[in-house]
Amino acid sequence: MAEHAEHAEPAEHGADAATQLETVRSEAHPTIAASRSIYAYERLNHIQEGTYGVVFRARPRDPPSPSVVAVKKLKVARNGLDAHGFPITSLREIQTLTLARTHAHVVQLHEVCVGNTLDQIFLVMEFMEHDLKTLLTFKHKSRAGGFAASEVKTLMHQLLGAVAGLHAEWIVHRDLKSSNLLMDNRGTLKVADFGLARRFGDPVDAWVAKSQPRAQSESDTSSADTKKEGSEEQGGMTDLVVTLWYRAPELLLLNHVYRARESSSSKQPAPKSLRANHLFRLHSTSSPHPPQPLPQYTEKIDMWSVGCIFAELLTSHPLFAGTDEPDQLRRIDHVLGGPTTTNWPDLTRWMGLSHHHATAPSTEEEVEKEAQRRKAKLAAALPRTRLTRGALDLLFQLLQYDPAQRVSAAEALRHAYFAEAPRMAHPDSFGSFPSVAAGERVVGETPSAPNVRAAGKGNGEASKAYSMEFDFAG
Repeated sequence: MAEHAEHAEPAEHGADAATQLETVRSEAHPTIAASRSIYAYERLNHIQEGTYGVVFRARPRDPPSPSVVAVKKLKVARNGLDAHGFPITSLREIQTLTLARTHAHVVQLHEVCVGNTLDQIFLVMEFMEHDLKTLLTFKHKSRAGGFAASEVKTLMHQLLGAVAGLHAEWIVHRDLKSSNLLMDNRGTLKVADFGLARRFGDPVDAWVAKSQPRAQSESDTSSADTKKEGSEEQGGMTDLVVTLWYRAPELLLLNHVYRARESSSSKQPAPKSLRANHLFRLHSTSSPHPPQPLPQYTEKIDMWSVGCIFAELLTSHPLFAGTDEPDQLRRIDHVLGGPTTTNWPDLTRWMGLSHHHATAPSTEEEVEKEAQRRKAKLAAALPRTRLTRGALDLLFQLLQYDPAQRVSAAEALRHAYFAEAPRMAHPDSFGSFPSVAAGERVVGETPSAPNVRAAGKGNGEASKAYSMEFDFAG
């Protein structure tokens, strides 16, 4: 008996230690604690379907509760795994939402739930009544004519606060756009959809450029394709990110260069619109020089997207609504003027042509003259009644060609725009609007950036066929 008692004591201590460890783990990482069944929730209505998941509205079953949540069913392979294991986009979305869970302007992840099979994984998040793109269309079609200047300022302050918080946590979103910004009926804006987000500048998640050439059709202008994500795990960052209308010029240039090099090495013809591009022709022809290494993009790609959203808030329309990447570059050129080594000193490096074009640095006078010229072009593209001096200057700093000169989120929050009249509107003063997410009817449809996955099915999410007989187990 003594011998049995002697062996029983360590077992009890082991059980206590295991319990303590589970408690610590649950407190430190509540979203990865033992997952509940999704059947704890009752589905109410479908909200939307995107590249990485289907989102619907739900509420707790037991005990019954009037509180509503948004549930996102992740798109994973039938057995829950793809060629690289559990989908990296899903892991990143869970990780980034967990890291940013304390920020007031990032959508909150409550828990991760599971279904009956390995491919049924659900993110339970707070419910927000609107997305900004739908609200912009609704207000533009109504007598209001868009958000008031004071409301735009409030929304921009919240958006910049969220992006500054993400970047402080070493997170780059990589798909900021008006449809990924959610808003409730109390005027609170929150950043959502972290399917493309990842850590950067951290030894745990190496920040090494690794762009992949697009192998899709000429009309492909969507964000990163899920089948490309595995290549990023080989040690680099893919340039297949950010929806076209919000995509920074350095990403557009990177993709041009990689597609040209791929076309040259594989001898496969590229789309006609790309073959007509001078940069593409330079890289797709044989050269005695070896391919030059390209720079790595930074979190400043998010800031270009913020600038595009700012312009959209001011005008209720996308500023650069390109149909493909060459057209996107043309539209940016039309509004800002073309990139030069005066406004972008490292331009030839981003074009992969540093060995061909060595240019003398511009003088301060030339740089200032060029900046004033581009700022005047930008002002001419926007309605004067909506553009204060501070708004124009902030927008200009967000839409700098050179990512090194592009303002950071933390710097933008300190910009004089937020101190000038009119003062920021209080969020409670925004009022309420019909909620598409809650199944309420709104005026008109919202245009979407072109997406290759919608080819043949109409343009954008509004036209995508969807069965309301959605089943958790499906």
